[in-house]
Amino acid sequence: MLSAYLQDNDTPATVVDNGITMEPHSVAAVVHPAGLTAAQKLEVWEALYLTIPVGIKPMGTQVGTVTGEDLAAKIMRYFEAVDVVTDVRVTVILETGFVIGDVTAPIQSIASDFGDTLSPGETTYGFAIEALIGADPSSGGVEGVASAVVEFNIGAGWVNVLTPTALQINAFNAATVTT
Repeated sequence: MLSAYLQDNDTPATVVDNGITMEPHSVAAVVHPAGLTAAQKLEVWEALYLTIPVGIKPMGTQVGTVTGEDLAAKIMRYFEAVDVVTDVRVTVILETGFVIGDVTAPIQSIASDFGDTLSPGETTYGFAIEALIGADPSSGGVEGVASAVVEFNIGAGWVNVLTPTALQINAFNAATVTT
């Protein structure tokens, strides 16, 4: 799934915003995943050309040319997001009669599906996954879980909120489920 993050600098000064150095009057698009095909890159550059107003400079390391409405070549740019490998730990309290094996696969599926929806630079909150796990089983929640706590680790310790820069996206490893 292709996702993108856009930010602009509408000031006359160079600024660093969310990890991106932006020239005056510029816009930065950050696209995920990296390694798009030539046809996909062209689609991104064409979409940017149609979106960015005249006089606003596109920023980025992926550079391509599109044909403008005036039939002149227009240089377009975007950045590729970098995956931040993220460990996920879910600690659960089980309802009576359930064992960890009853809930592990559905919890891993919920965490994985949630991770697949993230965009570059998007803050990841443990409580969002906790709410999905704790939902009524008829609505996709996990039967047998009385409560859950979700934490993330990118190598600096366990936290319940992760905020990557605009050039990063949290890429979840399979969730570890414990009691």
